[in-house]
Amino acid sequence: MVFAVLLGGVISATIYNWLTEFDSFTSYAFLPVEVSEVIDAKLKSYALANLLPATVLVLAAATSGGGGGRSSRPLPRSPRSRPTPSR
Repeated sequence: MVFAVLLGGVISATIYNWLTEFDSFTSYAFLPVEVSEVIDAKLKSYALANLLPATVLVLAAATSGGGGGRSSRPLPRSPRSRPTPSR
């Protein structure tokens, strides 16, 4: 579970860096858009771009069969719970 959360964080940060890599508001100055519209579009793009990795992580977790990190094998018995041999 911790690995999935860390992987999701790394993927999310990478997507954010891709969206803002060469970002400067001066490059939008000649366009007929407001700065708030650019920020709004970037936030929407970021949310939309994160849907795919989030979906992949959820599907991977659902199909892994890990059961929340618990093993599907039965736990070994403690020495006290073993039956005593008959004499």
